[in-house]
Amino acid sequence: MLVWLAAPGQVTLDRTINFALLVLVAISVYRVTRLARSGLLWRVSRKLILSYVLVGAVPILLLVTFSLLAFLLVFFDFSSYLIHERVGRLVEQAAVFGRTTLFEIERSEPDAHAGIIQRRQLAISTRYPGVSLEVVPAETLPAWMGGNNFSGLIQKATLARAVALPNDRRSRYAVVVDLPLDEALDEGALAVSGITLGESRPRSLFNTATFLTYVDWETGRSERTTIGMSVEVATLYNWLGGSGNGAPAGLQQGLLVVLVGIGVLLLVIEVVALGNGLALARTITSSVDELFDGTERVKSGDFEHRIAVRSDDQLGTLAASFNDMTGRIHHLLAEQLEKRRLEQELRIARDIQMSLLPHGTFEAPGMSVVGLCAPAKEVGGDYYDFLPLPDGRVGLLIADVAGKGTSAALYMAELKGLMLSLSRIYTSPRALLIEADRIISRHLDSRSFITMTYAVVDSVARTLTCARAGHTPFIRIASNGGLARRAEIIAPDGMVLGLNLDGGVRFERFLEELTLPVASGDLFFFFTDGISEAMDRDGDCFGEQRLTACLEANVDRSPEAIRDCVLETVMGFAQGQPQHDDITMMILKVD
Repeated sequence: MLVWLAAPGQVTLDRTINFALLVLVAISVYRVTRLARSGLLWRVSRKLILSYVLVGAVPILLLVTFSLLAFLLVFFDFSSYLIHERVGRLVEQAAVFGRTTLFEIERSEPDAHAGIIQRRQLAISTRYPGVSLEVVPAETLPAWMGGNNFSGLIQKATLARAVALPNDRRSRYAVVVDLPLDEALDEGALAVSGITLGESRPRSLFNTATFLTYVDWETGRSERTTIGMSVEVATLYNWLGGSGNGAPAGLQQGLLVVLVGIGVLLLVIEVVALGNGLALARTITSSVDELFDGTERVKSGDFEHRIAVRSDDQLGTLAASFNDMTGRIHHLLAEQLEKRRLEQELRIARDIQMSLLPHGTFEAPGMSVVGLCAPAKEVGGDYYDFLPLPDGRVGLLIADVAGKGTSAALYMAELKGLMLSLSRIYTSPRALLIEADRIISRHLDSRSFITMTYAVVDSVARTLTCARAGHTPFIRIASNGGLARRAEIIAPDGMVLGLNLDGGVRFERFLEELTLPVASGDLFFFFTDGISEAMDRDGDCFGEQRLTACLEANVDRSPEAIRDCVLETVMGFAQGQPQHDDITMMILKVD
């Protein structure tokens, strides 16, 4: 015996190589799994087909396989049962032959025994070919029988033997009957059942085997052997339930036809379902692919791409919706670009409009004036101005063009140029407003009008002369020698500008000019209705009462501080509600 011992270094090298091979196999399996998941199963069509096969085809296949296996199991078990049952009958028949022959021998003369044996064997051989019938001395029987009768299989289950002993134990003979199992069963009782024993002549697709118990004739031990058999389904079926069993053949054949028809129908339905499933998977995946391609086009900015609508089902509706969506997005983007352009132009217009208004505090001898305009939109129709006049006088103007937006802003710009020209011509506020109404009425839209208050402050004469053309009243808080100061609302009569009713006759008749004395410490507050009509969340207006209370509480402060306080109070009252009108104010404080 040769024994080979490996060196420790060689063992370590072998283990390292084996470990490396295992790691390589694991990496390969991992990569194949990822490829199957990311590559092979990435497409929706493959997932749908695989899901349909797993849900639809595989259960049917498993059900058919289960039914076939159950049928074969029952079929083979029943065939095996028939084999054992028929073999048992054959053994019993051999025993009957032996007892019958023994009975005849016992009743006959000794010299007639040979004739009885010959006649009985001839009669039995017509039914069971190869039969052996003989009378043997009792001493030749195996000792394990113990003088008892025997019936069973011997010689590896190829021979059915029956031994019949006389009742008289003094008789020293026995009748032995041997029936060859192959010839007896194949040509006899089991031929009609479609079962063939042995492996020499297989006659069917269903070839199987069964176990038979036999007795070793020399020792008497029971042993088992395997017997091959070939089964014919049609013959067995006819034997079980057909005309061979006495049952109505027409009913059996009809049930068989129905069974076969149901199987064929199931097969057709499965094929049609598989075809429809594949077609549906192709339709769905093609639609999904087109939608995916469309979304990629949209992501890249191609909003002109459209998906072909090939059906009128939900997939077609989805494709049409996608096309409609891309069209709407394209339209919305165009509108957004146009809106941005307009917003940019409106911001420029706002800057231009704000440049037309005075900035900072206007200071003249004996007075300080400050103003504020906060449009509700990008541009508005409110306007205020400080107009220096000859002889140290100052013109104060506040106006509100009906409406908001660009149209009001254009009328406001036109009004500024007109007021700059008329203020140099007319010293009287009433005369200026009459001329302004005459000019504006010719050009103003019939749906628009302008409210205005124009005042001239004469620091030498210490007077304020004003006229109000339908504008909101203004507020005066006069100095009171250190006593509590109360606000007074001043509202001279007058109509709005630009109505063009009767050539200005009624406007001129109703327009009133008012002259008020001014003293050191007096406060005059001019405003538009955007302040008094500011609303909170409940729809309540700010009103003139809250405005006068705010002014009375801050009358001793600077004009800038009063302006900021009024604006903060109005915004706090609105509680974050959107501004629905322009807010404009102008504050005059006499030094």
